[in-house]
Amino acid sequence: MDNSTEIRAHLPAASQPRKRRSGIVAILAVAVALGLLAYGALYTRTGVDVMFTLFAPDQSIPDLNPDGPPIQPTANLVRADTRSLPLAILQPSGIAWDPTDERFLVATDQAELFELPPSLDAVKSSTVINGAPLLLRQGQIETVTISDERAFIAGDYDEIAVWSKGSGGWQTEPGLPLGLGGLPTVGEIAAMSVDPATGTLVLSDEGQGLLLSLQDGTALRLQLTGDLRPSRSVSEYQIVGLHHGGDKIVALAAGWNDLLYIDPVTGEISTVYSLVDAGEVSGIALRKDQAFVTVDHEYSEASPGVAVYALPPD
Repeated sequence: MDNSTEIRAHLPAASQPRKRRSGIVAILAVAVALGLLAYGALYTRTGVDVMFTLFAPDQSIPDLNPDGPPIQPTANLVRADTRSLPLAILQPSGIAWDPTDERFLVATDQAELFELPPSLDAVKSSTVINGAPLLLRQGQIETVTISDERAFIAGDYDEIAVWSKGSGGWQTEPGLPLGLGGLPTVGEIAAMSVDPATGTLVLSDEGQGLLLSLQDGTALRLQLTGDLRPSRSVSEYQIVGLHHGGDKIVALAAGWNDLLYIDPVTGEISTVYSLVDAGEVSGIALRKDQAFVTVDHEYSEASPGVAVYALPPD
């Protein structure tokens, strides 16, 4: 047998390592693909959208079945303007106006905080409130307010997070634990605001009503009253936005897209403005004689921006 025959005879044996290498490459390719899928599901907006579409329950606002007749609003307010938000901001869950530094703060469902100019058309700064993967922090932040140049952020947490912006950017401060001192244990905080004059914190916990946390460490539940009070359970109000103006509290009720003017002492609802064409409202900020209302949306939908309403004089 010549040399060429010997070489051919040994070829099948020499091919075995090549088959093993091919198997290892296939396993590595599958592992990489699974890793990319896991990364996409945990950290990317597209992946989170797919995960929530497939596995999350429907959390849209349910149809209301009030026992009493619908309330008659004091007046209907037609949208005066729509402000587009920067592309980086999706699913806004809360908004606040800082008159001291002339800026807006916008919180999102992704536990992000954005600082914007009065025009709302640019991001001046931003930070992530929770460093967890995007999928795990989705929907945890519901509201933001600002007082003494500090941002107070709350939602589905056991405390109110406190952040401030210094020369080095946004920095976290010790939070306000719920269940201690003047902050009793509550459910998910859907809306929050601070009276700039007294420091009184007003919040709405899971739509159950309004809670006032006073500077002396006490807290009280504000019972809503008056002829304009809707004849239904308070949970149906679905208060998702608050502004404490000192002499009145302005509450944004997602149940009917209404603005309720509430006396902070008696709880009487004195005025009800119905917001025409508002969409799925998620937060409110008052600046001068205008109400800036954030509108929620799905990942797959274009951002509807911020609805602006002109408020009638008191």
